[in-house]
This record gives sequence, structure tokens and C-alpha cells, in this order.
Amino acid sequence: MPLVALAFVFAAALVHTAWNLALRNAADRMLFAALALSSGALLGLPVLWLRPALDAPAWGLAVLSAALEVAYFAALARSYRLADFSLAYPVARGAAPPLLALWAWIALGERPSALGALGLGVIVAGLVLLGLTSRGAGRAGFAALGAALLVALLISAYSLVDGVAARRADPWAYTVAVLALTSLGLLLVVLPSRARGAATQLLRVQGLRLVLTGVGMVGAYALVVAAFALAPLAYIGAARECSVVLAALAGWLWLGEGFGVRRVVAALLVAAGIVLLAAGCRTPPALRAEELALLTEGRRWSEAVERGGATVEIDCVRSGGDRRTLDGVEGVEFAFVYGTPAGFEHPTCKSIWARAPDGPRLAFLDAWLWKLAFDPPLALVPRELAVGARWSWTGRAELDGRTLGSAQLTVAAEEELPARVGTRRAVRTVRIDAQHTDGTRISWWFAAGAGLVRVEVLEPGGARASLVTDALRP
Repeated sequence: MPLVALAFVFAAALVHTAWNLALRNAADRMLFAALALSSGALLGLPVLWLRPALDAPAWGLAVLSAALEVAYFAALARSYRLADFSLAYPVARGAAPPLLALWAWIALGERPSALGALGLGVIVAGLVLLGLTSRGAGRAGFAALGAALLVALLISAYSLVDGVAARRADPWAYTVAVLALTSLGLLLVVLPSRARGAATQLLRVQGLRLVLTGVGMVGAYALVVAAFALAPLAYIGAARECSVVLAALAGWLWLGEGFGVRRVVAALLVAAGIVLLAAGCRTPPALRAEELALLTEGRRWSEAVERGGATVEIDCVRSGGDRRTLDGVEGVEFAFVYGTPAGFEHPTCKSIWARAPDGPRLAFLDAWLWKLAFDPPLALVPRELAVGARWSWTGRAELDGRTLGSAQLTVAAEEELPARVGTRRAVRTVRIDAQHTDGTRISWWFAAGAGLVRVEVLEPGGARASLVTDALRP
């Protein structure tokens, strides 16, 4: 996980614990949460004008996340009515990582390894032990545990939505949009059921506390969403829950709640399980510039180009190149790839790659039925291929003579592709999505040691074309 993402997560954990303590001590928790969040969101509204605008899909995700957030606050307030803070908070936050890991596995292909599965088991053991320490025996204790687990389910749900949004939209603008909508939803739910003047009285008596809590809410949320854009969801979802130990200690130190041996052991089990879960999540394959077989002189492979129902087989060879100026750097090596379609004697297709200092870049791709050109060459492979990594490309792009414009690139997912690479029938790849300003999306699949194994173009009107590296041979 990048150090910046880790710093974001730890800072968010500290702030999140602090504002949950403030909410736990409030007499009317739902009203306090609604007014505090509204204060923070109101202060953050200028961000919507200062940051890149959200598109329609991002706003749709924001609405969905806000609805889940309103349900989350209602469940959280109920959980705090039924249980100690040092029980409700660790269970709610500690159960969220395994649930998020499951959703990320299903939706994004982020699968935990054996070590990750062990982490899930350790977390469950810690949660069971925490449930057994609840005030009140029998059904009262299990009711409190159930309320906290519902909070965990909602946390995992909105975290998945936010993680998807963070990889396609500006995380700071998205955060303000979500929390502004959430605060509006909370006010609509809370105010009609409160006595007239209750909100005004709370603002008058605890105005500063409300504002500080609201700023903490927005700040903690923004840091986590920003981290989602830098690393895999399961990593962030697990690392952020270091706050469970902070919460258990805070409940003991400042709220006078019990903290016996069993709670100490349970909190440590949850923390240990979270560490195992984070360590056990599989990372995308390392793919450095020098590992791209595509740029190895003499490399041969075959490709299949599909468009409009037609498929053309092409034999390719990496051969020759020249040196040009790129980004003000002279003498950058440009490598040529030639393709000969089935039935032809001589190459008719050609691609040009730059072996740039920051990684390989594509300048031109002629794949028989469609042509792509990028000026300056498009940087496709960043130094670190963590899911969620983002970067921008500014320049002129053309597809079959049509201008595509600049692009926002995202490492979207880690996927298994059915492709013959050497003796393998499937290959583990990283998919990079390039969203161009005209609405065209181009997806690129890379495999460590094999290079580019698939390209897919999705045009605004729905037309689709693809190039598949069917086999690689040395």
C-alpha cells in the first residue's frame, strides 16, 4: 500500500474515533449527527466548484452512497443505545473489513489469499468474544451485537460504492457531494420527529462542538475516499479499522466503561485479524517497464482483431525502431512492431512504442480494422500498478481519424483472462481503463512477463472493437 494512502487511513482513524466519541455522548444522537454533518458539508461546498466536476454516473453513486449513509447513522444511533461504546464501535468497524473483502472479491476481483482467510477467522473470533462481554446477559447482549453487525453491513456497502466512485471521479468533490446529500437525508428524517425548536436549542448550546464534529466527519470521510483511489479496497477497508483499538481504549479512558481481560483480548484479536487480512490480500502482479515482452527485440506473437463480427488473425514481430524527442528528452528509443494479417505476404499493420524513462508509451497502433494515434505517446503503465492508481494524459488522440481528446487513466481491476501465453491457458492481468473526453473508453490488459494481452475500444454510440493477443511465443 502506498505510504500516502496509509497516512490518509491512519489520520482518518484518529478523527473518526474522535467524532464517534462526540456522537456517543450526545443526548439526541440522530439530531446531533444530522446537524454536525450538515455543518461540515456546508463548509465543504466550495470544493464542488474548486475541484473537477462530477459526471452523471458519479452523482448516481453519490446518491446511492448517501442513502446507505442515512441508514448507517440510524443503525449506529440504535447500536449506541443498546451497547457500550467500547463494544458497539469495535464490532461495527471490525466486522466491516471481511464484508468489504467479500464484496470487493465479487465486484472487483480482489480475492484474499489463505493468509487473508485466516485474518477473517481471527476477526470473527474477536467479535464473538466482544459480544460475550456485552452488558446484560442473553438476548440483551446478542441484540446489541446484532445492531452493531448491521452497522458493519452498511459500512461495507457504502465503502464499496465509494471505492468504485473514487476510481472514476475526483474523491474530494465526491466526498462533499455524498455528505451534503447524506446531511439533507438525515435532516428530512430527523427534524419532523423532533420538538419544535430542538434543533435551534442544540445549535445554540453546542454550536462549536457541532461544527468541529462536522469538520471531523467530512475530513475523515474524505481521507478514506482519497485512499480508495490509491490502493485496493480490501487494503484500505482493513487498515482503516485500526480505530477499533483506539475506540476500546477511548471508552475505557474517557467514558468510564469496563475494559476487562476479555475485552483486551477481543480488541487485540480484531486488530490482529485486520492486519492478517490486509497482508493476505493479493496485490496486482508487478509489471515494470523492462518486463514488457512487447518491447523485446525479435519477440513474436499472434493477435486476433475483432470488429463488427469480423475476426482477423495477425502474426506480429517486434523489429527495429528509431530515436526521437519525447517530453523534451532527446534520444528516446521508439520500438516498432509489425503485423502480417492471415493471407498476406507482407506486414500491413504497425505499432510504435516508446521506451520512455517513466515506462512504455504507445504512439501509434494500426491493428488492421482500426487505427489509434497518440501525440504525445500515451503513458499506459505507471511505476506502481496498484488497483485504484490514477493518472492523466493530455494530448491529441485519434481513432480512425476521429478525435478522442485527453484521457483519465485508472488501474481498474485485476482479472484472469482466457489466453494462451506460452503453455498457460489463462493469464493474470491488470486492466487499465482510459476514459477520453469524447466519451470513448479504451481498456488495456497487461500481464507480467507477457506485456499487452488485450485492448478493447468502446465508442460513445456503443460500437465495440477488440484486439486479443492469442498466444505469445519466444
